[in-house]
Amino acid sequence: RKRVESHISLVKRNRWHIDYFSKKAAFQEAWCVYTEADLECELAQHLRASSQAEVKSFGCSDCRCTSHLLRFDQTTDFGTLCYEFSQDCRAELVVCKWGGHCRC
Repeated sequence: RKRVESHISLVKRNRWHIDYFSKKAAFQEAWCVYTEADLECELAQHLRASSQAEVKSFGCSDCRCTSHLLRFDQTTDFGTLCYEFSQDCRAELVVCKWGGHCRC
């Protein structure tokens, strides 16, 4: 949660790809997904199937994924996508929609 707060803050030191990007783009929302296991790449791959586009090599310098920044239309139901992912990988996920005031 602290990392998301840092990424959406307008006053920050640029450290991650998203920090540079967020200075040029308006924040819409973020979805925080908490798991016991490191499933970032698996979740990105699952979400990619429902995305409209991706920014090549964004957010994945430490893995072999093509991207961890995906574009979706406004009707995408992330709660359902994350639930489907949790069923496929048999992982317990805590999912929180972050609209800037999330308290999870």
